[in-house]
Amino acid sequence: MRRDFFSQEGVNLWCFHSRDNRRQSCVEMDKDKVTVSQSPGLDYETQSNYDLLIFVEDNKGNTDFQTLTVLLVDVNEPPRFLDNLAHGVVYVDFLENLAVGAMIYEVEATDPDKEDDVLSYSVNSSLVIVNRSGKNGAILAAKSFDYEKDLHSFSVIVTVKDTTGNSITGIIVVNLINVNDNWPVFKQNKTIFNILEEKPPSSVIGKVTAYDPDDDGTSVSLIYFMTAPNQYFTINSVTGELIVSAIIDRDNGPFRDVPMQEFEVAAKDSPSQGHTASMTIIVNIRDVNDNQPFCFPHTHSIQVPETTKKGTTIVTISCKDNDVDLANSQFTTSFQPGLRTGGKFALNGKNSTTIVVTGDLDFEAVTNLEDGNVYMMTVVVTDISPPHFQDTATVYITVTAVNEFQPSFSQTSYTFNVSEFSATGTKIGQVSADDKDLPGQELIYSLVAGGNTLGYNQLFWINPTSGEIHLVAQPDYEATAQYLLTVQAVDLDSDDTKAATTTVTVNILPTNDEPPDCQPKFYSLAILDDTAVGTNVQGFQLSCTDRDSPPHSFRYFITSGNINNHFRLSPSAGSNITKLVLAVPFNYMQGVDKVTDYNLIVQITDDNLLAGNTERKLVQTGRVMINIRIIIPTPSSQKTTTTL
Repeated sequence: MRRDFFSQEGVNLWCFHSRDNRRQSCVEMDKDKVTVSQSPGLDYETQSNYDLLIFVEDNKGNTDFQTLTVLLVDVNEPPRFLDNLAHGVVYVDFLENLAVGAMIYEVEATDPDKEDDVLSYSVNSSLVIVNRSGKNGAILAAKSFDYEKDLHSFSVIVTVKDTTGNSITGIIVVNLINVNDNWPVFKQNKTIFNILEEKPPSSVIGKVTAYDPDDDGTSVSLIYFMTAPNQYFTINSVTGELIVSAIIDRDNGPFRDVPMQEFEVAAKDSPSQGHTASMTIIVNIRDVNDNQPFCFPHTHSIQVPETTKKGTTIVTISCKDNDVDLANSQFTTSFQPGLRTGGKFALNGKNSTTIVVTGDLDFEAVTNLEDGNVYMMTVVVTDISPPHFQDTATVYITVTAVNEFQPSFSQTSYTFNVSEFSATGTKIGQVSADDKDLPGQELIYSLVAGGNTLGYNQLFWINPTSGEIHLVAQPDYEATAQYLLTVQAVDLDSDDTKAATTTVTVNILPTNDEPPDCQPKFYSLAILDDTAVGTNVQGFQLSCTDRDSPPHSFRYFITSGNINNHFRLSPSAGSNITKLVLAVPFNYMQGVDKVTDYNLIVQITDDNLLAGNTERKLVQTGRVMINIRIIIPTPSSQKTTTTL
């Protein structure tokens, strides 16, 4: 034992240290009294007695020593904490979901009165249990804690008692630590999103939201992702927004047949090895009217026979709309006839794309000829749904001629007289037929009956293109005085040839021997190009005589060379003298006339008024030639043409 003596303000202190120096006790010695100091620190279990050496000194310096033995009486003290509870409240962090019986805290205590401590431990909470472990008390979990369901923090009062009932208490505050032991949960029940096609990329079509039951407000937010790559959709990893990543065409590709697209999205609570939850997303792609009707081809060119009956289908326009929904793929049709086509063609009913004949297509009709028998019309198709797209198809119809009519002769019958003295090759007359079909058909003439005589199979020949009838041999009045010929005109339509016939009566007449004799037989004249109409050309006149006919029986005809009918004979009948007169003025400046040398052939008949029976009058003819040269005073580059 160590002793220390202190003198302070007249008070003498004696302090004694325990053997282990853990405790110090001091006593005051004032004259003849020994008292315990304010904080003696007396501990029976550490030191049960104290030997005090009392020192005495008088004022003269004389001293003396005396030993005072102080015996301590043992007092029953409460237990003492040896752990952190000795310093106050203890805070313990405890992981959720640990097993029942897991150690939360170990309490260390001692009983200062006895070496072989017998202490009991208890707690005030049902959440924990306490088991004595040697001298210590183990605070164990009475249940498996769930951070999401249980209190995040609770207090446990620990009481330690000795065998006599003395006790001490300490407070342990248990804080639960959240463990990532739950999977994320999606909030949505409805996972179907309806969107319109043609959404631009980056468009948001919806949002999914998940939460993490472990989230205590401090954990990292969930990460959203697609479980498999998707060409058309993606998800914002932070917000969960579903985003269009490529334009979707409902009318083409996979969406036309499968408009509902199904895919999976997931939410993860950790970028690495966390828990993941997934849900199925169904996106229904709705059609919009983004395709216009399309007609193919856009232009039709059709030929239609003029005999096509009303109600006949001409053409059906093929149109379609690629929009997949019926409401967006329907369209109406309208008909826009071209100029002067009204009434000839129409659509075959409401919303039809078939064009039918409704009017007369007569090729030969004047109004149709004016149009060239070509008609143009337009069929317009229009979407029923907004924005009412349109397309058009143009139809050109050409009406083609059909050989409907038989050739028609200008006369029902013809009568020609020919002298029995006419030479071989003599033209006795001409038949003429036409065809009402347009464009006009070329006609071929032929003799199909009559004309056999004198051992000839055919006394007559007809020019197949002009219809002129000529003698093949000289006729004989005494053998056959009259012939009945059947002339046929045939068109050249190889598909449907049509023909007509007419009757030609040829009278063979006895003739006088003397034809008209006219002078001069040939004459050359010259006149200026600006000669006035009615002028007797160079004073020319023709004088004729016939011993068989009187002067008034002559008739005059210019049969050849009278180009543009510039000349005429006056008088043309009833006189044996006639003059050549300018009938139509010349016009070289404007190119109407080009010929400057005319060769006129004049035929003269005498009517044979004095020959034989008056019922069988033969006509004799004479012929003269007149050459006329036109003089143009001013220089001209026009080439002179001579007609022989």
